[in-house]
This record gives sequence, C-alpha cells and structure tokens, in this order.
Amino acid sequence: MESLLKLEKVIARGRTAEIFAWSENQVLKLFYDWVSLRSVQKEYEITRQAYQAGVPLPQVFELIHLENRHGIVYEHVSGPTMLQQLVTKPWHVRKLSRQLAELHFAIHQVPLEEMPSYREHWLSDIEQVSNLSPEFKARLLAVVNQIPEVNQLCHFDFHPDQVVFTARGPLILDWMTACRGDPAADVARTQILLTIGKPPDASWWMQLLADVLGSVAYHYYQQRYLELSPTVTQKRIQTWLAPVAAVRLLENIELEAPRLMKVIYKLLSD
Repeated sequence: MESLLKLEKVIARGRTAEIFAWSENQVLKLFYDWVSLRSVQKEYEITRQAYQAGVPLPQVFELIHLENRHGIVYEHVSGPTMLQQLVTKPWHVRKLSRQLAELHFAIHQVPLEEMPSYREHWLSDIEQVSNLSPEFKARLLAVVNQIPEVNQLCHFDFHPDQVVFTARGPLILDWMTACRGDPAADVARTQILLTIGKPPDASWWMQLLADVLGSVAYHYYQQRYLELSPTVTQKRIQTWLAPVAAVRLLENIELEAPRLMKVIYKLLSD
C-alpha cells in the first residue's frame, strides 16, 4: 500500500476526488475516503472499456490504494476545458456547444452490453429521495420502468467542464457515472446540468454567467444533437427530465434543489 506522503501538490479538486501528479505523463485521481472501492472499481472498468472501444478519453493505467483512499492512475492531459473556453470566449458558444453535442453523440454510438445498466441504480436512487412524496416516487419509477432498455454507452455527467482540449484533440473526463442506457436520458441529464447545474463554490457572478451561458449552450447543443440522432427526439428527452432531476436531488446541491423540484412537479402534474 502506498503512502499519502509521497504525493505532490494537488493539481485540481472536484466533488468526489483530488488530482495529483503521479509519474511522468501520469496523474492520480484520488477519491475522497467516503467514496467506496466499488464505485472506484466501476469507474476503472468502464473507463478501460470505453478507451478500448475508441472513445476519446485519457488512457487509464491502474487502481491504487493509498491508506484509506482509492484512486486511478490516468494519462496526464493538459489544455483548457470547454467550460474555460466558454467563459473566456462566450462568442464561441454556438461552435463549442455544437461540438459538445457531436462528442456526446459519438459516445452514444458505442454498444457495451457488459456494462452495468442505469436502470437499477436509478430505481434505487429515486426511492431514496427524501423530499418527494410516495405518490411522486411511484410516478417516477413508472416512467423509468416503462421505457425500453437500451444498451448504448452513456456518460451521465456530460458537460463542458468534462471536455479538455489537448494536443491530440478533445478528450472526455470523469467516467464514474457512466452506464449503458438510453442516450435520451443522457441528453436529459446534460440539459439539467447546463440549465440548472451550479459550479461548486462559485461567486454570484459566476452563477449568473452559468445560468445565461448554460441555457444558450443547451439550445445549440440540443439543436445539433437532434440533427445527428435518428432516434432521439425532443419528446423522448422530455420524458426523462423528471427522473433525471430526481436523481440529481440526491447529490444535495442546495442551490439547485428548488429548481429541480419545480421540474419534477411540473412534468408529473401535466
């Protein structure tokens, strides 16, 4: 077992992990101690499968255990994220958002039947949402159960900060939530992230910018995605919005909760 003492300065921090320099051209994504080994192993296996299938992402090398924390060693990639490009060059929002859709559509072309399905996780997650009545939970569970199973690769946390522009092209990060499922559900999740999601620890100005840019970005993203996909429709995306919003509630992001609840009640009351 390695020691935390050997780690150098933190390169980046996220909601579930910290990124450290590891060896030459490698980084360690070290998850916080509350993230289970099972979750980390799932990300490792899914990332490995997606990489082997040709999805543009950093190469994955090995699982690491440091004291009471688990991590994954990845290829070190450098470059600005799509989010940084959007914030510094907002006049490129149409071009970048369409590129986001093209990358997402490319992910959805990968069939991976051995990957875990989103369905069992979401059914369990919806049951755990404490601020929903039993009646609304039952309606949400019915929506998830009624939609046919689809065996396409889905990221389920796809947004501009997950795309980094590198010397070998755009690469997609953070595959912890990836599963096989319905691409329309994955698009619905991106809609929630772009139109309701809040950057962690952001100032009021950044939150306002995220609201405005996110809504505009989603418009161009969805427009391009629907141009590309012969099967995903706006109606099918809409069907998934309430279950996706309910699952997002479990992440306990206080600023998002009122708007997520509004989405759920509006869609299930219509």
